[in-house]
Order: sequence, then C-alpha cells, then structure tokens
Amino acid sequence: QAPKISASRIGACAEYAYRCNNSKEKAAEVSKRLLKEVGSCGDSKRLCAIYVIDAVLGKCDRKLGKKSVYPRLLKAKLEDSFDLAAYCSADEKKQIVKVLSKWRSLGLFQ
Repeated sequence: QAPKISASRIGACAEYAYRCNNSKEKAAEVSKRLLKEVGSCGDSKRLCAIYVIDAVLGKCDRKLGKKSVYPRLLKAKLEDSFDLAAYCSADEKKQIVKVLSKWRSLGLFQ
C-alpha cells in the first residue's frame, strides 16, 4: 500500500510555495525541491509528491492566476517526472492521469 500524506501537510506546502511566489529565487528553490522529490522518491511515494505539486499549482492558480511562476518553472522538468510514473502500479497511474487531466483542463501549462 502506498504511503499517505495528510491534507494539512499538503496544504502547508502549498501555502509556503504561495508565499514564495514573489521571490524568483525562493520560487525556483521550491520548484527544484518539488521536482527532486518526484524524481528521486520511490514509486510508492511518487503519487504523494505529485499531489503536493498539484496543491501548489492549484493554490497559486486560484490566488494569483497568470502571475504564478510555478507553471513556468515546473513545466519543462515535470514531463520527465511523469515518464517515471510509467513504472507505478495501475491504480497509481489512474490517479496520475486524473491529475494530468485536471491540469490540462485548467490550462496550467499552456
């Protein structure tokens, strides 16, 4: 069974990223750490890391709209991270597809 991450912890990460949006250096560091986590964690934790990225993107999109720096910072490397998701279980792949569909419908990376 995949490890779980609490909603409060995900919310705290998203709030921190939102507060860092005004500083290019801090936002770049947050993005780098998020991508590192997705790329380096095992298959069982990858879905949790993607949920954290989803929360960051969602909060910043709702509060900042086009002023959010995270879609631009995450776009290039996030595609590589999703290639790694091909090795996840079928259930986790389903969840990842849901997240990707959500991002596509919101136009976060266009």
